[in-house]
Amino acid sequence: MEYLGIILGLMMCFDLGGPVNKAAYAFATAGLSVTDTASLRIMAAVMAAGMVPPLAMALASTVRSRLFTEAERENGRAPWLLGASFISEGAIPFAAGDPSRVIPSMMLGGAVTGALCMAAGVTSRAP
Repeated sequence: MEYLGIILGLMMCFDLGGPVNKAAYAFATAGLSVTDTASLRIMAAVMAAGMVPPLAMALASTVRSRLFTEAERENGRAPWLLGASFISEGAIPFAAGDPSRVIPSMMLGGAVTGALCMAAGVTSRAP
């Protein structure tokens, strides 16, 4: 099951609200029609991984603010709320500015998050 968490985490962080992200989310929500533990674990992994990009960018721009421009630090404030609300698009300004570094790092974080959620048996009944 951890491998599925890795794949779903990668998908959730690949395009920040785009078609790959939506496919992973649709897979998870479709599974909720069957209320077994596996489908609840899948939903939890998708939800947690979807929060990684905006929260990671908000944290990075706060903790290591000297590495970011003033505009990026300003853009780093909104993703706190967006990430907590499961809105991945809060990380788009950062991904657009430096896609070759930002997107792979967010995908790695999402993969780790998805795997940890699956390994720990975290569940979510609601999307």
